[in-house]
Amino acid sequence: MSVGRFTVSQVLQANKLRSSCRLGYTGRCPEGFLFGSPLLEGGQAQYVRVPKAGGTLFNLSDPSTWSSGMSDSDKQAALSKLSDSSLLLLADILPTGVFAALQAVNHPKVQPVITGKPWPLCLTSGSVPQELSVLTEDRVFTAAVIGLGPVGVCAAISLLDTLSTLRVPFRIVAIDLNEGRREKMKLVYDAIDASGKTGGDFLVLSIDEAKAQAKELTNGVGFTSVLEVSPCGIVVDLCRSRTLRSSETSVR
Repeated sequence: MSVGRFTVSQVLQANKLRSSCRLGYTGRCPEGFLFGSPLLEGGQAQYVRVPKAGGTLFNLSDPSTWSSGMSDSDKQAALSKLSDSSLLLLADILPTGVFAALQAVNHPKVQPVITGKPWPLCLTSGSVPQELSVLTEDRVFTAAVIGLGPVGVCAAISLLDTLSTLRVPFRIVAIDLNEGRREKMKLVYDAIDASGKTGGDFLVLSIDEAKAQAKELTNGVGFTSVLEVSPCGIVVDLCRSRTLRSSETSVR
């Protein structure tokens, strides 16, 4: 990190030297502080002091430092299309949505759907006999995203992108009680390139519509996973037995 670099800061400072940071859990850094708190002022000012900047700031000037499978030229091209204001999502909102989506897709409970192998063989690398493979009808990843504020929208996009990349058939329902938020979600979905939403169905529903259609959308068993971004009291109506419930901070 040096003067003149174009950077984005996460909402928490982290030193990247502690074990939790090296493992990727920077939000659990024992020396971490939240910007805008009594222990670390700043966040909305022309100049901000960033302790442990080498572990806190993301260097956008050097694409080789990014964790991505894209080529450096593709990274630079993608960055050139983003406004500075949109990069603010990287500080907290987008990572939170990605976190919820990744937990939903990578949790052991849903691996039979992802891998096509029954439990516990889904946790192994070997193949299984055809007679033990999960039926095609059971390999559809069904998910409900509850709450379509900024984090919920990012969670839905991340889930779409991840499942499309994995080529896992899916049926995703995005839910919110506010019609304006539902319409915004539809506009965002329509703007996504086909490669980021191929392989399944994506529906945007009100709470009452979701409760009424849950059984039909999941063949009567409930959703594989529920991403509860904004709790609104309908999780029980959507879940199947032992459904994965992924929130911003926990999995149950």
